[in-house]
Amino acid sequence: MKSPESHTRAYVIVTAGVAALLVAVGTGAWWLGRVKPPPLDAAPMELLRYASTSAFAESSLDQKRPYVEKLETAYFNDPAQFESLPQEARELARRQIGGAAMDLRVQKYLGLKSAADRKKFLDEQIDQMQKRMLAMAAKRLLGGGPARPPYGGPPSGMSAQQQKEATENRNSVQAAAHMQFIADMATRASERGIPMPIPIKPSR
Repeated sequence: MKSPESHTRAYVIVTAGVAALLVAVGTGAWWLGRVKPPPLDAAPMELLRYASTSAFAESSLDQKRPYVEKLETAYFNDPAQFESLPQEARELARRQIGGAAMDLRVQKYLGLKSAADRKKFLDEQIDQMQKRMLAMAAKRLLGGGPARPPYGGPPSGMSAQQQKEATENRNSVQAAAHMQFIADMATRASERGIPMPIPIKPSR
């Protein structure tokens, strides 16, 4: 007959084994439940669907970069190809891609050290914005294309109100960086005589 101590040891061993099994199962379920980033050569629809997930939102800016670059071009060139995705998912993806795109622009701009390089970058952003706005206006005149630029307009692709709300939702350091970039962009556009669809005063 086994002693009480033997029964106690057996109970502890069995309990520990069950607990370890539950942890392993739970961990496996967690990993299985996570959304795996699609390869960059996947269909644009799959990339946009991924951009609407919390997994994309929680990824780092460097991880988002290649998806932002692919989707900005794909959505602008042919937004109709994404219409089969539910509108709520499209809007969420648009906001998340637009926010990440703006973060990447600000990051690159602030990383430039010389005034000449910053001026060149601002000119590139303004020229790109003008080009896209003209292209979207032409599409609307022809009866096609969305009523607004894909990812919205200035300069992250979000509307002015969405841009304002997105900036307010960032921490103070991030918000200041974004506002500085937008103000500098407005200043440069004003120097070139180009109206900016952004409710931000020039930086000087």
